[in-house]
Amino acid sequence: MDDVYTGDVCRANGVLGMPLSAVVDLGGNDQVRNKSAAGPAAALFGVCVHLDEKGDDLYVAKYIGSGAGLFGIGWLEDRKGNDRYHVRGFGEGAGYGGFGCLRDFEGDDKFNAGYCGQAYAGVLGVGLLVDKAGDDHYFAGGVEYDYERNDEQYISLSQGFAFGMRPYAGGGVAALVDLAGDDVYEADVYGQGVSYWYSVGMLLDVEGDDRYEMHEYGQGSGIHLSSALLADGEGDDVYEGDTLAQGCAHDYAVGMLFDQAGDDRYSAKRHSQGRGMNNALGILIDSAGDDDYVAENTDECQGIGNAGDKREYGCLGLLLDLAGSDEYSCGAEDGEKMERPDYGIVYDTEE
Repeated sequence: MDDVYTGDVCRANGVLGMPLSAVVDLGGNDQVRNKSAAGPAAALFGVCVHLDEKGDDLYVAKYIGSGAGLFGIGWLEDRKGNDRYHVRGFGEGAGYGGFGCLRDFEGDDKFNAGYCGQAYAGVLGVGLLVDKAGDDHYFAGGVEYDYERNDEQYISLSQGFAFGMRPYAGGGVAALVDLAGDDVYEADVYGQGVSYWYSVGMLLDVEGDDRYEMHEYGQGSGIHLSSALLADGEGDDVYEGDTLAQGCAHDYAVGMLFDQAGDDRYSAKRHSQGRGMNNALGILIDSAGDDDYVAENTDECQGIGNAGDKREYGCLGLLLDLAGSDEYSCGAEDGEKMERPDYGIVYDTEE
């Protein structure tokens, strides 16, 4: 049966005296939506669990939902079907002072979040999105402009993004885990394995020919005393970024991009591809495959460190390619190591 869920049945709100909510749906192409601020599988000072066995389902949250824990626990689990998820802000596996989880087992799914979604963690929060199978499309952005830096870009704060309240409180732990399928990840500013201020952000994709697109701060970028990781297991992948991406770290942080196998292409403009800045460690490691590393500004990309300037310490930028026939914009050659400015290196081995 095709069901429609609305209102208080699909959310928990302890402030309004409804701290518990649970839904179990065994079949049908269902719609789960809410016109209020708290949408499906959202928990505010409470616990909300929504389980769907099968069907091509639609989950729409006007603001927060689809596995959102705001000082509570929000859990959404969909086991089968080609599903669609829409949330304006804070959802699809988002936690702030709580735990938010979205698990999708099977199907070609579409995830759409305006910001703070698709595995987002704030202060004392844990955000988790796990997709087991299917060719999935993740999109984050298009709602709030990044007024401070890029007037024409949007903030995403998604896809494995953990955030602290600088300088008052550390952030949480966020992980987007996709186990199989040819997937597409789209974000703008802050996305795809990013952390900020005493936090940990991760995007882990196990297999498939995947495509990663973002503008600034992403694809394994650690910022301000935090750790970030983008890890891809296997497949012919494409990484497209502009600034501060693909294994970049800034200010006592660690940023890592690990690709295990496949013929991959990396492209960026500035401060990317194994770039360490201001007492930090930026690492890009590709373990196998014939790869292409494209950088517009090679003085700031591909194994570039930083001398520290007015600070006491420098930092490291590492680009390691462990097998295959590869090409680099900076002029590095297969089977050779190339020292890069200010404590950086491109290290290539053919076997």
